[in-house]
Amino acid sequence: MAIPSGFQLQGNAAYVYESQKVPTIFRPLAKLTLDSISLVGCTRVLDVACGTGIVTRLLTERLGPGATIVGIDVNRAMISVARQFTPKLGTMVEWHEADVCALPFDAGLFDLAVCQQGLQFFPNKFQALAEVRRVLVPHGRIALTVWSEISPLNMAMADVVRQKLNLTIAQRLLEPFAFREAAVIRSLMIDAGFTDVTVQTLAVQRQIGTAATAIPQELAGSPISEDFALLDSDTKASIVQNIGATLRSYEVNGVLVIPQQSYLFEAHTS
Repeated sequence: MAIPSGFQLQGNAAYVYESQKVPTIFRPLAKLTLDSISLVGCTRVLDVACGTGIVTRLLTERLGPGATIVGIDVNRAMISVARQFTPKLGTMVEWHEADVCALPFDAGLFDLAVCQQGLQFFPNKFQALAEVRRVLVPHGRIALTVWSEISPLNMAMADVVRQKLNLTIAQRLLEPFAFREAAVIRSLMIDAGFTDVTVQTLAVQRQIGTAATAIPQELAGSPISEDFALLDSDTKASIVQNIGATLRSYEVNGVLVIPQQSYLFEAHTS
């Protein structure tokens, strides 16, 4: 997960992210991503906007001893949680609280950079990509994912929150999906110095549990968590019930199964 430079998560948001978001969406997406790219010859990998570290943890299983994986995130709470889940054996892992627009590494240090759902949050996307390119070796590679469409879950939450609260709060639920034009992203990567840019679509079926349990958890782990927490119990219940009704067509045996699609971009340095 990536967040704007200087922003810090509050309270236990990083733990909510790890317990709610990682198992249902970010671990499955990370697995799909790593299944789709080559890791041959990768001995030093940079995990950009690493969040609580799920991409790094899966990479340790695939690369094994002798490799080094470095996770960076601007948010200290995410890095703190990531450190707690660092694999004890095998691949060397380092964690850094750092801004992607000013990476604290020498040029030409990494074979591969992976960025899962981070690019859309970077305040200066060109500078972030240029910095990643700088720290990659010649003919190094980048693999990044960006949502390709708005999740039905977030759309339902935004629609109900707009009706019950206001448009400004509702729009924050759609921020992760605001930057998703494939042609724009491809051009940005080329402008930042990458070549051979390719794109494919990955699809995750997100099983998030029953509506009554999962929807409050999703709201608690969302960009409007503080707004939702301040509401009275009746308003909270009404919002949850209305979102559940909107998502009823996604119920399978009483469990919400939400499709979510992402672009996977790959490119090389010259």
